[in-house]
Amino acid sequence: MSRSTRSHRFLLRLTLLLVPAASLSAQQAAPSDSSTYEQSAADIPMRDGVTLHVEILRPRGVAEPLPILLQRTPYGVESALQVVKACTTLSDEGYIFVFQDIRGRYRSQGTFVMQRPPKAPSAPADEVDELTDTNDSIEWMLANIPGNNGRVGMFGVSYDGWTAAMGMLGGHPALRAVSPQASPADMFIGDDFHHNGAFRLSYGFEYAWLTEATRENADFEFGGYQLMVANDVLRGRFYKSFERPVPLTPNGVTPFTVDLHTQSYRFQRGHKIMVQVQSTWFPLIDRNPQTWVPNIFEAHAADYRAQTHRIWRTPARPSRVDIQTVAE
Repeated sequence: MSRSTRSHRFLLRLTLLLVPAASLSAQQAAPSDSSTYEQSAADIPMRDGVTLHVEILRPRGVAEPLPILLQRTPYGVESALQVVKACTTLSDEGYIFVFQDIRGRYRSQGTFVMQRPPKAPSAPADEVDELTDTNDSIEWMLANIPGNNGRVGMFGVSYDGWTAAMGMLGGHPALRAVSPQASPADMFIGDDFHHNGAFRLSYGFEYAWLTEATRENADFEFGGYQLMVANDVLRGRFYKSFERPVPLTPNGVTPFTVDLHTQSYRFQRGHKIMVQVQSTWFPLIDRNPQTWVPNIFEAHAADYRAQTHRIWRTPARPSRVDIQTVAE
């Protein structure tokens, strides 16, 4: 690799050979604080009789009809006013803000289902999903929130982005704009809950389900400074596929490929790429029993055993980092 100071874009993939021992717009509004927003609450009935709680904030002293901005969240709506205050660009434009506890969370009734899938087209009309809950909520808001102009937008980040994306699929005619940001696509492969089948404990405790290789790329400067550039984890039982986990063969050389995603980074002259490989990332990632169990979340204390791992780097078994560079 060139040691110049050109900017490069790196597509990083690690192959390890291991030997395991097992635009919305509206009218102008005043700054967002409790004196300029009238806040009210309601419990909106859904088609199956369950009610979903909402907090409604409407700018005071605005005579013109305003559009509604809806956020549907599993994180709770008690801090709705603080969220509005943080969204200065939106609050300065002038909207009626509605924040909703999704089904089964906080003050909303029903059962919470993580990333509830859309119902089948042939499903009964009274069967529910995030699309129907969104449409039922919009219908209620248009009929019961005074001073709205019949237009609704949705927004959100993370899980709230996912509910916004699902709401968009419902196709309500009053839903004119949707901004889903950082929406999770697959909670098992590459989101905050799991990375390549490995469970992230910090999010697991919040939402309270083998051998693994974790890989970090660091920019190393002589003198000791290190900067982590890219990292990820792969639970070993899924090295062939995520659909059919398999045990590793003791004392067999097994290829692991850890995709480190696209990264844009400039390595300065004199710097080197340092590669760190480890068999666990606890306590960020849940502990690895290092013995085969059908379900890691049901592992017993006796299943957790110390094991030896080896990384091969020979002409016949070349562990490596694949890098692509793009000239500035």
